[in-house]
Amino acid sequence: MEYYAFNEGVLKYDWHASEGFGEVRIPKLKDLPASESRLLRVVAKPANLFSPAFPEADFSCWCMHRMDPVEFIWGYARGGSEVGQKLQRAWSNPDTYGTEGRVTIRIQKSRGEASHNRVEIVEFLHGDGFTPSS
Repeated sequence: MEYYAFNEGVLKYDWHASEGFGEVRIPKLKDLPASESRLLRVVAKPANLFSPAFPEADFSCWCMHRMDPVEFIWGYARGGSEVGQKLQRAWSNPDTYGTEGRVTIRIQKSRGEASHNRVEIVEFLHGDGFTPSS
């Protein structure tokens, strides 16, 4: 599938969405410094796993994996933030509730979380089709 987007008034091929790659792979997240963010292309769905660094009162939780569901990570978006609102809107339709969707996001390791498989979602670039969960 190919995706195109308007960028500065010009229709351009969206390589990240079309090819399904990001700037980092899930196994390499452990090497990402907390001060850096990276684009990540994943399959995501709402989840319910919180920690002291990511409390339920302040964050929404997302279970994320590559196209092959072998390696999982947990992403957290601040509840009132623009990224949190965009993610919630993407799954607010009754037709998409309980489904998985491919998304391109920007993530950053949390300074307060020791686990390499829990990251903060700092930007929601776009999503695309949803598929029923099995």
